[in-house]
Amino acid sequence: MADVAFSGRASHTSLPHEGVNAVTHLARFVMAVEERAEAVRASGGELLVSVVSGGRAPFSIPDAASATVERRMVPGEPEDVLDAEVTEILAAMTTADATVSARHTLRMTRPSWQLDPGGPAAAFAARLEAALSSRGWSVEGRFDAPYWMEAALWEARGIPTLVCGPAGGGLHSVDEWVDLEQVTAFTDALAETIVRWGVTLREACGRPTPGRTPYAAPVRPAPGQHVRAPELVEEWSAHNYHPLPVVLTSGAGPWVTDVEGRRYLDCLAGYSALNFGHGHPRLLARAHAQLARLTLTSRAFHNDQLGPFARDLCTLAGKEMCLPMNTGAEAVETALKVARKWGYRRKGSRRGAVIIVMEGNFHGRTTTIVSFSDDKVARDEFGPFTPGFVAVPYGDAAALREALSDEDVVAVLLEPIQGEGGVVIPPPGYLREVREACTAAGVLMLADEIQSGLARSGETFACDHEGVVPDVYILGKALGGGIVPLSAVVADADVLDVITPGTHGSTFGGNPLACAIGQEVVAMLATGEFQSAAQARGAQLATGLDRLRGRGVDDVRIRGLWAGIDLDPALGTGRGLCERLLARGVLAKDTHGRTIRLAPPLVVGSPEIDVLLEALEHSLADLA
Repeated sequence: MADVAFSGRASHTSLPHEGVNAVTHLARFVMAVEERAEAVRASGGELLVSVVSGGRAPFSIPDAASATVERRMVPGEPEDVLDAEVTEILAAMTTADATVSARHTLRMTRPSWQLDPGGPAAAFAARLEAALSSRGWSVEGRFDAPYWMEAALWEARGIPTLVCGPAGGGLHSVDEWVDLEQVTAFTDALAETIVRWGVTLREACGRPTPGRTPYAAPVRPAPGQHVRAPELVEEWSAHNYHPLPVVLTSGAGPWVTDVEGRRYLDCLAGYSALNFGHGHPRLLARAHAQLARLTLTSRAFHNDQLGPFARDLCTLAGKEMCLPMNTGAEAVETALKVARKWGYRRKGSRRGAVIIVMEGNFHGRTTTIVSFSDDKVARDEFGPFTPGFVAVPYGDAAALREALSDEDVVAVLLEPIQGEGGVVIPPPGYLREVREACTAAGVLMLADEIQSGLARSGETFACDHEGVVPDVYILGKALGGGIVPLSAVVADADVLDVITPGTHGSTFGGNPLACAIGQEVVAMLATGEFQSAAQARGAQLATGLDRLRGRGVDDVRIRGLWAGIDLDPALGTGRGLCERLLARGVLAKDTHGRTIRLAPPLVVGSPEIDVLLEALEHSLADLA
């Protein structure tokens, strides 16, 4: 049985904002280790994780199967240094033979002299101790100043323990604590981070939290803090969404935390925008590095990130050119413009450029897109509408071929899987028939892979399930890594070269920050790791969902790690089921009355899928 020990080191000076910086670095280090937890568990060894204090020192990995990695951080150290080291650690762990065994505690040390018991440092100590005690942590000892932090992640007797006491070192002036407001902010951030470590590591080890709930007991905010968030939205924001009654404030991997400290398994993943989970270390590292360099330039100038991103994305898709945009709807609008321009320039359309779309489609909510939507809520009272679209039944190849007899048709737009419709999967062979019909008619096949693409369905693109290559890929959501809006139209040059200077543009399209993150997303997808993860966890989810058929579930549609579940109408609505799941610590989204969609981040592990299935089973029983 292999043994891999990780020792991460951090220290900070007395200024509160530097303390938060150190805590953030430590949390990111632990999150990076957790990213590999599932793979490490599967191979039968043991992973020991600890984080302790110290000064700067190099680290080494002499043997990936039995190694100690030391990571020491000092104040002001560039974050990209840590990020590069985390990347190397993860690479070593990939080959390690280990499972997770985690222990945790936090030891806070203080200078050997006493500080004013009424000062900010004492206020910090009292607030932190109260916050952690309210979450079930036992607190041993006292401390008066958080100038030096020594943390070790371990689980003693199954009880998280906060050990506070003198350990020498670090003489600082209390005057460096600026005011109580800074102390409060630092305390809240530290308490939240500490508890997140403990709960997450217990679950990564396959040990459920007390009561088998997938979240920790809540920490109540200070009076007036956060409590008006929903009210402020109602008062100051347009009511274009109907969110569930939860206010989220942080996330890590497949988990999110609300303002009361309660944790939830995110099974929506931003409609697949968060395929790589919340705060993926590799993506954050790339984002932080680029943030420090250059975030935006006008396309009147070149930047050094657009070219590499375009090259790598086109290579991934097997195409020759891409046109970067921001949102998914913007990419669809761009594809429609490209298709019509291509129709006039290449196909020789004269009377018009008609585009065939599918009934039940969802491509966004701009005026042109809702022009061919059959969703009354999205469409009613927003006319007059853009002409030039013909809708045919989704999955009906014969109806499509008949519509293609119109010589003015220049393109067919479809989702390989209709996500908003409830993860509607077309009949086997349908995508091949669409491809063949488009080729025979000499029109473009436009595949909206904004939700279905980039590994969600278990393949890089959902079209890959039938070996189909469309003329145009429309991409978005996960392309931005859950960090920035980024979308793209990807096609060969004979399609996209109809776009010339002045015919299309976007202020933020192709900005260096988005392109840097997008290039990292493409590099992660190129390994096949996330496609495989979607297949493996999707198979586990499918097995569990099949057992629920006839027990409150009428039908299940699943492809990769993406499922649509039709609820028995006798049990109520999809919204009602989502509210039950919320109460059990799982976030999901309803659609079309009695259907809910499940799309956890692709970094989700086997224990989290079990949490989801258990919560779903009990929620259905509650409704029954």
